[in-house]
Amino acid sequence: MGFIVNPCKGFYAKMRQYVRWHWEKICRYPPIRSRLYGMEYKLYKFWVVIYGEPDATDVVIFNELPTRSPGYHTSNGCKKKYCETCRVNRIVMYLDNAKYSIDIAHFTISHRLIYHAIVRAWDRGVELRIVTDSQMIYMRGSVVVTLCRMGIPVHAASDRLTLHHKFCIIDGRKRILDLDEQEKRIHCRLWNCKGFIMTGSLNWTHQGTANNYENVVMTSNFNVTDQYQELYEKLWRQNPPLQTLDYLGFVDESIFGCRF
Repeated sequence: MGFIVNPCKGFYAKMRQYVRWHWEKICRYPPIRSRLYGMEYKLYKFWVVIYGEPDATDVVIFNELPTRSPGYHTSNGCKKKYCETCRVNRIVMYLDNAKYSIDIAHFTISHRLIYHAIVRAWDRGVELRIVTDSQMIYMRGSVVVTLCRMGIPVHAASDRLTLHHKFCIIDGRKRILDLDEQEKRIHCRLWNCKGFIMTGSLNWTHQGTANNYENVVMTSNFNVTDQYQELYEKLWRQNPPLQTLDYLGFVDESIFGCRF
């Protein structure tokens, strides 16, 4: 049967390649691409209304007890009631699960584990943006300049104002739609991810996770994430890009493994 099967396989492969080539050629026309994308997005919204999963919510509470608890976290099976690393890893987990975009608006960023999670996201192709306070960039241990030098877009608030926000949008719906439009995609990527907003009182510092009373709330509710995305876009437009030339003498101690 090989003398029949093999030619059929070859014919099928050539036909598939032929159809794919013509399909990609047709989809290069903006009106057709836009129409196809719009139809798929409407189908996605219909699916969300009919079969959409319930909103996911998570809460992480920090207090001053981790530093008073003897010993440090040494394994993934840690059963301490107050374990700082376990709680930080909950935050890191959401960053590591990001597929397409992370938008960060934080007063300051210096926690080593969170820094490495941001770097991992950047390395795997996640679209990253950071808005932060311009004065806190000078603080000991800040990793913002290092992230900016890696190529991650960073905007900083004016010296006259304090950007005191502490939120992070992971795979925001509106952000992914904008990225799909910029990349002229045919297929909507919202099918493949679940967006979250992460907000609360916590600064991304070791001081905040180990010594302070803090809280972090995560939710996938569309209404909440969309409102935060609108706020983020406004912050991004209003605040200028960070000029790393202003920080040529800046030494980021965190890259040497300091605990801060």
